[in-house]
Amino acid sequence: MVWVPTGMWFGRVDNRGWWPHGKTQIEKARNCVGYLAKYASKFTSLTAGMFPKGFRTHGVGGLGQESKRELRWWKAPKEAREVLGPDADIRKIKGGWFDKLTGELWPSPWKVSFVFGRLIAWKLIPL
Repeated sequence: MVWVPTGMWFGRVDNRGWWPHGKTQIEKARNCVGYLAKYASKFTSLTAGMFPKGFRTHGVGGLGQESKRELRWWKAPKEAREVLGPDADIRKIKGGWFDKLTGELWPSPWKVSFVFGRLIAWKLIPL
């Protein structure tokens, strides 16, 4: 689902070749929340288990370098954004977050371990 401002028109999207897997459907949404709820209800734990490892149900494309940097910034944890600053090019690395521009590292306060086959996660809080 894509939100499009009033007056913007994509034209004949099937002729553009954006989606090579069949026909696209473009229509004005009358009940966006209901549509998304119905779509999401199709994903159960049984069907999710049949997806291949690494499968994603969404995607983002068509962004320039600055837009990609800003998207990564917004997807980072709030604490990492505050520590690394608004101009940081934040990247996720093992054990934390990294600013590619300055080389500064923000270690994640979360610790994760497996104990007797169970996942245990806790957040370290400074005293």
